[in-house]
Amino acid sequence: MKIKVAEFIPEEIENDVLYFSPEFSTAIHLCMCGCENKVVTPFARSEWKLTFEDSFSLHPSIGNWNFKCQSHYWIRDGKVVWCKSDQVSDSMIDKIAISSAVSEVKSNRFINWLRSMKEKISRCFWHN
Repeated sequence: MKIKVAEFIPEEIENDVLYFSPEFSTAIHLCMCGCENKVVTPFARSEWKLTFEDSFSLHPSIGNWNFKCQSHYWIRDGKVVWCKSDQVSDSMIDKIAISSAVSEVKSNRFINWLRSMKEKISRCFWHN
């Protein structure tokens, strides 16, 4: 897996690439199972952290409980490490899914707001 630093999240996301926006403290990648759902990981004290040593790692694990695939994995040293299904209980999945859904809604709202601001600014400068 590669990492690309980007000011803005691109419209087209490549497989096996984690896009990291330091300015917006967010990363995004396509689900590693191959379903091509976009996985957004906002960075905050209570959410994910991205660390750089020889490569990059994302902490904690990524549990895509709201996706049909329900994939669960870590990104450690630029590689995907899959979680065994017996390591997570149904009640843990329910709690994580609710938290993930709230984060995703906040992130999508922010991305939509940024896009609308970009359009408004463009209209101010390029239209009479």
